[in-house]
Amino acid sequence: MLLLIGIIIITSLFWLFNQTSMKWLKYGKFSRRSNFVINQHNYYMEEVQLKSYREAFSVYEKTIDEIYRYGKMIDMNYDLYDWTVTYIQFKDITIGIKLYRPLHTIQLVQSEKHMQIRTMEADNPFS
Repeated sequence: MLLLIGIIIITSLFWLFNQTSMKWLKYGKFSRRSNFVINQHNYYMEEVQLKSYREAFSVYEKTIDEIYRYGKMIDMNYDLYDWTVTYIQFKDITIGIKLYRPLHTIQLVQSEKHMQIRTMEADNPFS
């Protein structure tokens, strides 16, 4: 009986830590996280929801600032008129981050390995 309780506690703690630990998005309410493949490219995705557009935009900018600190940036691409989709390419990975305005949601997609921003844009990993 004690062994069964111990296994349940350890399993629930493992599940709890695994669910709440986000790699990139540290602000907002956890929405979802997944790994997926598009055109033989592996991606990791995180998504958070926020209470208002103002808070979402603030967190979006803060997250981009934190991503800049990851390493030496090779290339960057963003929509000059909209500012809600940004792609940042590093030596080993490429990251795309998108702010969904009406939903107050931020979605971040990271490639598993180095790829050109054009390739990531062509895959359109945001869903």
